Amino acid sequence: MPEHKPPDTLMLGTIHTPLEVELHGGVAGRRSGGVSEYFYSKPGEVSTAYPCYNTIIGALLRTRKIEMSISHIVRLSDSPLVEEVKHGRTERAATTIRPAECCWHLVLIRYNGGAELRIVGPLTIATPLSYPEGAELLWIKFRLGAFMPRLPLKSFLDTEKSLPDATSQSFWLDGSTWQYPSYENADTFVEWLVRKEILVSDPVVKAALQGQPQEVADRTLRHRFLRATGLTQKQIQQFQRAQLAWTLLQQGVSILDTVEEAGYFDQPHLTRALKHWLGHTPAQIVRMEKTAVIL
Repeated sequence: MPEHKPPDTLMLGTIHTPLEVELHGGVAGRRSGGVSEYFYSKPGEVSTAYPCYNTIIGALLRTRKIEMSISHIVRLSDSPLVEEVKHGRTERAATTIRPAECCWHLVLIRYNGGAELRIVGPLTIATPLSYPEGAELLWIKFRLGAFMPRLPLKSFLDTEKSLPDATSQSFWLDGSTWQYPSYENADTFVEWLVRKEILVSDPVVKAALQGQPQEVADRTLRHRFLRATGLTQKQIQQFQRAQLAWTLLQQGVSILDTVEEAGYFDQPHLTRALKHWLGHTPAQIVRMEKTAVIL
């Protein structure tokens, strides 16, 4: 491994340097030329919002000028197996809460002259996240149902593991050396993984996620979900329901109405779910919305 190995606490982040931004429906960001930029805060300076329907929806700002922790740009991918590709840099060290995530990622970290590619598995609970200043990051987020058969996702659940490096610019995967991908060539990199049958997709899982009935036994479907996502279908549904509840609260729907619309039994049930999956209670989410001021 490189002499200057990235710290174990470094993971998924998103953000920009001091800058004036405007709040658009609760989303701080801008879009230009097909590229979206979303801005997140340093804890204690502004409140942070979390993913909804697998899309980062932004930050709630208390002030117009703020110092941001991470800058990044994000784009969609040409690959049907990839949801998005992001490239960013940590502008300062910070700690925040990372929400749960059903999708897995490849994350390339460049820090203090070293490089490391990590497989970041699905996350089943919100956890604290810390990162240092000066790290360059590339995220490739894979769609549900895309997986590497020889690297079972269940072994990456709630964890991340580094792929062995070959040189300063390459790593080992499936018995071969690969050049580290970049923001510009990530789609080509993924295409080669597919050609070599290192990366595949399960059509049954994809169809089931779209609500299409499957003519397979329940036990078989469960096995295919665990193999292709590392999660059960029920876990994915619970996560998506928590995301829906977050969106409803962000849109101003009352807590009690959110309980009904998102399909929870009662308010304590909603509270437990949001705290588990997204790291905040409904009341905290509502308070964050109330502090957001359009300047």
